[in-house]
Amino acid sequence: GQPAVREHAKRCLGMGRDFMITSIGALTDTSLYDDLKATAEANGSRLILCTGSLPAVDWMGAAALEDSHAEVTVTQSKSPKAWLGTPAETEHPDLLTLTESR
Repeated sequence: GQPAVREHAKRCLGMGRDFMITSIGALTDTSLYDDLKATAEANGSRLILCTGSLPAVDWMGAAALEDSHAEVTVTQSKSPKAWLGTPAETEHPDLLTLTESR
């Protein structure tokens, strides 16, 4: 979660180790993101941002605790090229000619 990013990311990156963040909401703190990015660059490590199937689900969980957010709508899109090499390519050979969502 976000607290783990704040607690462990800089130390890991500073040791030259890659660090994968699944709680992208932690990076809404621009100074934290800039610091982690600089630390990774200085130590030859990688800051890997993993958005997963539902990006910012940690943010949505926090927002659900407030009365003002009664409903959330999530719309996701993915480039047809991202499906190449997967079973979707076999099932939909016209992937690269798509012009709208299906």
